[in-house]
Amino acid sequence: MTIKDVCGRFQEKMSTCYIQINRINTTTFNQFINITHVGTSDSPRGIEHKDERLRKDLQEDLVTFYEDEYKAIPVSPLVPGHDANILDFYVKPNMQIAQWNIAGRFTRGSPKSQVISYKDVFMNGSSKCHDIYVTAKAGNGKTTFAKRLCMIWCCTKGGSKISYSRYIIIEENDLAMLQTFSFLFFIPLREVRGNECDLDDIIYSQVIDRLSRSQLYDRSFLKTILHEETSLVILEGLDEWFHPERSVCTNVSSIPHRKPREKCTFLSTTRVSKMYQAGIKNSRVDKYIKMTELGEESVKQLIHNVVLSMTGTDKEVESAEKFIQQLRHILSELAATPIILIQLLCLWRDGRTTGKTICDIYLNIIELMLQLREERHGKMCFSTARNQTEQSKPPPSSLKKYEYCRKYYQLLVSIGCISFKGTFSGVHSPSLVYESSIVQSILSEKEIRCCLQMGILTEKTAKGFSKKVSNYSFNHKTYQEFFTALYVQAYSSTECVLAFCQNLETILSMKSVLVFLSGLNSELFSLLSHQLSNAMSDFCFLRSFRRIDALMNSDLSENHHLLKLYQDMNISCVRECELEGKTVYLDDFFLDEHIKNKEYCCTLRTLIKMNRQRIKSLTITDLSANMLRESVDMFQLNRMDTLVKIFIRCEIDEKDLDILLKSSVKTLKCIRIVSSIWKGSCSTRRHIPLSEIACNAIENMPELVSLVMEYLILTHSQLENLVTWVERKITLEQFGLSGIKCKDHGETCPGAALDMSGHSHIESLVLDLSPVSNIKVNLAALQECSVGECYAECVLFDMLKNLEKANKLRAVQYFHLTPPKVIEQALNTLQKLTGLVSLELHEIDLGQTDLKLPESMKNIRCIRLDDMKLSETVLQNLLTRIKMFQQPVRIDMWNCQITPEDSFLMLKDSIHSSDEFRE
Repeated sequence: MTIKDVCGRFQEKMSTCYIQINRINTTTFNQFINITHVGTSDSPRGIEHKDERLRKDLQEDLVTFYEDEYKAIPVSPLVPGHDANILDFYVKPNMQIAQWNIAGRFTRGSPKSQVISYKDVFMNGSSKCHDIYVTAKAGNGKTTFAKRLCMIWCCTKGGSKISYSRYIIIEENDLAMLQTFSFLFFIPLREVRGNECDLDDIIYSQVIDRLSRSQLYDRSFLKTILHEETSLVILEGLDEWFHPERSVCTNVSSIPHRKPREKCTFLSTTRVSKMYQAGIKNSRVDKYIKMTELGEESVKQLIHNVVLSMTGTDKEVESAEKFIQQLRHILSELAATPIILIQLLCLWRDGRTTGKTICDIYLNIIELMLQLREERHGKMCFSTARNQTEQSKPPPSSLKKYEYCRKYYQLLVSIGCISFKGTFSGVHSPSLVYESSIVQSILSEKEIRCCLQMGILTEKTAKGFSKKVSNYSFNHKTYQEFFTALYVQAYSSTECVLAFCQNLETILSMKSVLVFLSGLNSELFSLLSHQLSNAMSDFCFLRSFRRIDALMNSDLSENHHLLKLYQDMNISCVRECELEGKTVYLDDFFLDEHIKNKEYCCTLRTLIKMNRQRIKSLTITDLSANMLRESVDMFQLNRMDTLVKIFIRCEIDEKDLDILLKSSVKTLKCIRIVSSIWKGSCSTRRHIPLSEIACNAIENMPELVSLVMEYLILTHSQLENLVTWVERKITLEQFGLSGIKCKDHGETCPGAALDMSGHSHIESLVLDLSPVSNIKVNLAALQECSVGECYAECVLFDMLKNLEKANKLRAVQYFHLTPPKVIEQALNTLQKLTGLVSLELHEIDLGQTDLKLPESMKNIRCIRLDDMKLSETVLQNLLTRIKMFQQPVRIDMWNCQITPEDSFLMLKDSIHSSDEFRE
């Protein structure tokens, strides 16, 4: 039986908790359940008869407004004014349900599942989700997906039944799903202006105030609707919203403030970096959906739709498909990104080449825009941009083959000034929408008109008190990012970029700008890359990442994923650059399954070669022994002599381990070696011998402060020498032995006594299934500890009792505890550890023994149960005890056996039927 994402939100004096339980196995069951506690408030009032007409009026006005506003989408900025019915033009995106984890780590045992219908988006079992996040890169179709939801809802509420072609089918299940929402409020967050930060206010100004009978619906009525009616609120473009700087609200938030409402479902589209930047907690994400590049069939369908829209016939579809196929080996996934694909087809239609990089594509598109505008409206004669204190630099060499881009370069730079101000100004939020005053201060009326004719800018008018008010926007966020990069290179304005990039999240939010900049001016990007690298060296988290390894759900693990994204960003930049004599700077490298991609691997090799004399950390995960062997040769890992940290979690060969350890003997501070084989989503231990070369290398590392070794084989002599070295190395901050085998004695090894009483700096300790006969630990600085079955039972027993004295302890793991008295002592110890933030239990048979957590444990945030055996009663009691806590608590359960089966089924059914939980 599988339970997934059991969540509880307890109100008033009750706690708020999030419980996620996956792959809980009994003898015959294998299914998912997702439950959230929602409190014990009374059922909402029924709809009063006198309000029924008003509610119906609001529904009708919403349908009329949405059909007028969102029924069509522009095909391409290359064809200004040419749009298509969204239901006719739309193709099904590739969407996967994933597991959101703010720590950014891969969640073992949690494979992604495909979104087949809208029920997969909105439902967990038989209950609606409250908080749904749909993430994708720019141009992958988030906006189109959100608008289509809006239009289908209109159809279900008696709209005009907008026609769509015979090629597009709206599934009855999708119609039925959206029919369940009485009201839908679609909020393009890019258009939110002023000082509004409360979602109710935003809904009123962006939707209600624009309806035909807006005077009928006051704010009190809106709040009643949101409270009493089943409503869907779509927040389109969450990454384009920022808390107003001039708002009187002092509660600054990365997402609009909203009130908890039982019947409201919030669906937000955003880039994933925004979710990390906003720090959206795991407990606040009921459904996390990743929208990726189009699949093969969807690409063909979109090509068909675009060609049909452009030509009025589908006779040239085959020619268009061949054109796109020729680019696949150059542009990789870009040809499967909707907005890029459409732009490529426009270039195909005009008989043009595309280039080999993203920057080439956009320059070709803008070149065509300028040419078409001149052919239709005549030459453009403009003065230099307004309010510029200095003349921009001449066009970069990257524009030398673009006649019209060079000819109208100053106009393009002026457009870049608009986007630059929107991105980096302290006054104006980085949004796609600009007030007319901003645009008019930079461009003349003639220049604005030309930008509108080209399709670079679009104009939207709104009602004002005495006159029409115009706002302007770029046709897509990627164009804003391109023109921002163009302006940065024109004025070498790296200072603003550096000032903005104060942390890893904000750097990643600038990814597209940096990628475009690398293609426009590789020399300037190289300088900026060096400056960013120097700035990052001062980031506190990065210093911690290189000094010590995160074993549990600690703050140290949260930026691991972001560092990998930073590497991927630099990979994209290198592909754009003219690299001769230039360097793209990177200090922390990751080798994982992505190196199976030849293009990625080739670029990564170039990036490593550039930085060989400065690399600080190397993380190798989930590679086979053959892949690791190839990586050692391909990336010349034997020549990395500046490493500060090395983390290996994969299938390791003894000789490869020797090469990796001895290359940076003088500089290494942190080593973690986990010998394992990954099959699918699970890892299997694979013990390998530790050679004398590796032992000697470790013992001769003067800077080493962190050493964790898992699933290695040591001779008894090596074990004793290692323990002696550890006792002398009093500067150690982290030490761990897990799954260590003695080559000479096996399980009969007498072990070695480990005395760490002189280690006043030890923050992290791991001791599990290793031949240690006695241990003494200085607990003064201990923050996290992982303990498990030892060869000598007394060692574990004493260790558990001593943990009670560790005043700074924040995270604990228990492994492989089998003797009943040891389990009893472990659970008793938990009663004293009131400062815990994270608790993990692995491979323990609790049976009927309750996991008692004291109410005084006020900091607990995460509980993980892995390969556990427990009764239904124990699980029931644990869920009940969670209600004591006032803070959010996440519970992860993997591969747990719950017995008896019948009682567990009853527990599941009671959760389904209870008003306290939502699935």
